[in-house]
Amino acid sequence: MSFSKPYIIAEAAQGYEGDPTLAHLLVRGAAQTGADAIKFQIVFAKDLAAPDYVHYQLFTELEMPDAVWRAVRDDARARGLAFVADVFGPRSLALARTLSVDGIKIHSTCFFEDDLIAEIAAMPVSLMLSIGGIEMSELRDVIDRHGLARRSSQTAIMYGFQAEPTPLASNHLRRIPEIAKQTGLEVGFMDHSEGLGAHAISLSAVALGFGVRMFEKHISLDHALALEDHISALAPSEFSTYVTALSALASALGDSTLTLGEDEIAYRGRALKRVIAARDIAKDASLSLDDVALLRSSVEVGFFRPADVTGRRAARDIAVGCPLVEEDLV
Repeated sequence: MSFSKPYIIAEAAQGYEGDPTLAHLLVRGAAQTGADAIKFQIVFAKDLAAPDYVHYQLFTELEMPDAVWRAVRDDARARGLAFVADVFGPRSLALARTLSVDGIKIHSTCFFEDDLIAEIAAMPVSLMLSIGGIEMSELRDVIDRHGLARRSSQTAIMYGFQAEPTPLASNHLRRIPEIAKQTGLEVGFMDHSEGLGAHAISLSAVALGFGVRMFEKHISLDHALALEDHISALAPSEFSTYVTALSALASALGDSTLTLGEDEIAYRGRALKRVIAARDIAKDASLSLDDVALLRSSVEVGFFRPADVTGRRAARDIAVGCPLVEEDLV
């Protein structure tokens, strides 16, 4: 994957709580923010955990019929959002296939499920591989074994982890360019900063400066509702600010070419001092440093360096205060 501007995923995650109405409201909220995609965790308890797992009952309550998921997908696409899904096993992957989702994220929960990864990697769909809690050697091994480098145009590594919320110092954003260098793949950032905290936007802004163009940020309807996964989430109005800020900040990055742009050239022309005549200079006089000065001039032409004119002769009389130009000299 490669993006010229930020690609922002509104992460609904499990915030729908198994309720179709909540799922549709999350789609509606995400569509109002300017996000590019919405992502849900499609959960079937038997895909994800053993019956004695502490959250097994919660996972059963997240299950929704296939027809409901189709309606949610259709709603998202009708509102201009790509529909992306986390899958956790054969049942959720089968549904994702049926839904023809726009992207599939492999949660780090499933990082070592080779059959699941192989099946997704063979699909003509965008693949996002989450690496929260994963060692670099393990990541390189999975990339090699599943040939993910060969599908680099449709694969992204998603960096970050959820600690409800993740402490600021635990983000280690300097790892991002190193992961990109070692894998040759796009690296996205899963921003799990506190939704109501001071860094709800700034953390992603820093990641933007480290080369990230794909962002995943939780969205919730309202913090006061305390829906599932709300700790790191932004309400739609806040999420809209997040999208606007990242999109605007991306333009400040520019490119790495060192050639001055038109606005920089214009600034140079009006801000830099020019070589002007420090006194009247007669025709044929040889110019010395005493003959010139450096001052801003309303005439944006001429020389910036005195060395470019000293030792040369005046081609005509030059009045004091006049900027020197090439035609004045021989």
